Amino acid sequence: MNEIKIKLNDKNQLTLTTKNPIHFEDMLQITQTALLGHANTILKNVPEEALESVKGSLYDKMNQAFSRTLEFFAPELELRPGLTAQAILEKENELIEKAYAERKSNP
Repeated sequence: MNEIKIKLNDKNQLTLTTKNPIHFEDMLQITQTALLGHANTILKNVPEEALESVKGSLYDKMNQAFSRTLEFFAPELELRPGLTAQAILEKENELIEKAYAERKSNP
């Protein structure tokens, strides 16, 4: 069994150490499972009337965070350098609002 230690310092910087080496794919699964679990815990504590809004907000935050991670990791691999995270977020919000309006008008 491997031991994983996660520490958060007072600057909100995370360090992760393991007793034995971990494959990159396993680390991705561990961190994504933790993020998903935390997001679902947040949603369990949200009133029903705010659920869709909060879920959309969490989605946007995760999407931006994942995009930033890839930008920091390999900026030279950016597939669409002229397309910013903000532009993507604005378009996503536009599509979400349109879908919501359509559902309200067609219950």
